[in-house]
Amino acid sequence: MSFAKIFKALTDRRNYFCCQREYMFRQRLSKNSESPVLPETRETSLTVIKTPEEANALISAGFDLGNCPFLDNAKKWLGKGVILFLIFFGKTLAHSSQVSTGNYDALSETIFRNIRYENTGYIGPCYTSPPYRGRGLYPFALLKICEFLRENGKEQAVISTKKNNDSSVKGIQKASFEFTAEVLNIKLLLWRFCKIYEK
Repeated sequence: MSFAKIFKALTDRRNYFCCQREYMFRQRLSKNSESPVLPETRETSLTVIKTPEEANALISAGFDLGNCPFLDNAKKWLGKGVILFLIFFGKTLAHSSQVSTGNYDALSETIFRNIRYENTGYIGPCYTSPPYRGRGLYPFALLKICEFLRENGKEQAVISTKKNNDSSVKGIQKASFEFTAEVLNIKLLLWRFCKIYEK
């Protein structure tokens, strides 16, 4: 790690104090849901990655995964309960979503480290590259994830987003998720506090 990265980590106040509110959403996985249709053109494709080898094979085939900000962290959990849903335009990554199917150690979203459900898929983080926003890729990915979870015996899917992230909230609701709780997360040095306000 370079000196600049170490200095940035040591001086970033978020490493010492953080206070944020998040919304949590849930979708009960109905057996009769219709399969979503991928928006855009025939150059658009969805790829599901379950192992590090599959991710490396994509890179070797010329697919650019550089637009996935959480790829490095996700790769160490692939094959251990984490799955990536990737949407490409040609070979350029437009959207990425991470799903955990039961490995709590792999959960990236802080909120889910405090809330445990039975037979549930945990979604997040998710990211759409700026040039591809507003095209319906995010709700499509969420619907495909729910379809995958349903086919693999899960009963529900949960996702969270920051309260002030209006575009994320709209995308989640468009994918038929229901608001279930507001969560207050506070971090002060090594102390963490999580309060859940259920709907």
